[in-house]
Amino acid sequence: MKKWLLLLALLGTLYADGCWEDDETMDMAMAENEGTLIFSFKDAAECTPLSGAGVAFGNVTLTTDESGYVRVPLGVLASLEEGTYIPLGFSKQGYIPLKTEVVYAAGSIWQTKFLISKKMAPDSVRFVLSWGDEPRDLDLHLKARGYHISFRNKRSIDGVAKLDRDAMRGFGAETITLERVDASEHYTLFVKRFSLSGKMDARGKVFVYVNNELERVVTLPETDKPVVKVLELSASGITANPVAMDREP
Repeated sequence: MKKWLLLLALLGTLYADGCWEDDETMDMAMAENEGTLIFSFKDAAECTPLSGAGVAFGNVTLTTDESGYVRVPLGVLASLEEGTYIPLGFSKQGYIPLKTEVVYAAGSIWQTKFLISKKMAPDSVRFVLSWGDEPRDLDLHLKARGYHISFRNKRSIDGVAKLDRDAMRGFGAETITLERVDASEHYTLFVKRFSLSGKMDARGKVFVYVNNELERVVTLPETDKPVVKVLELSASGITANPVAMDREP
């Protein structure tokens, strides 16, 4: 029983809920109903709001407030055509810059929550998983020949790899940092649905940071299967070809 209580205590800290509580998500939805789209930016490991950051949205430059928010009136998007991609960038000292695109569809933009990675040691690689409100619990896994990093396996190997954060209530973040890449190793990154309900879809994305740059973003396929193999990493580079699977690779 004491071990179980200790586990619950841990779940209340580092391995707690997703970065966005239900109340915050509801407040963002209510603001949108009232005509204001809120973009939220948080630290990918600590889930703290990132204030005072520069955000480029299309040709407009904004600054995040103390909640890590920038606000865009929906009216300025009304003239856009369905399916228009809008450039979005984020910059803040001590963090890896983000350059991506968001899509305007059905009169709004659904991707409004962003997890930003701190700068790392030059040889490190970081994987950040984010997704929608369902499934409630996705787990990010990193397998090598000698170890397996995830919430339900080994969470940290000193100086090698660690699970920075685990989310259990939707949206993310799930963050794994590979502190040292071994050229003789072969790494496999995959996502596993721990929730009994819900399916993975294109809202699920894995941001891959290499040499303090966003190297790529891998979008998960829509699937009822419990596992998606995201990528493989070896001395020859990264091969990303997301594949839905019935069991762990």
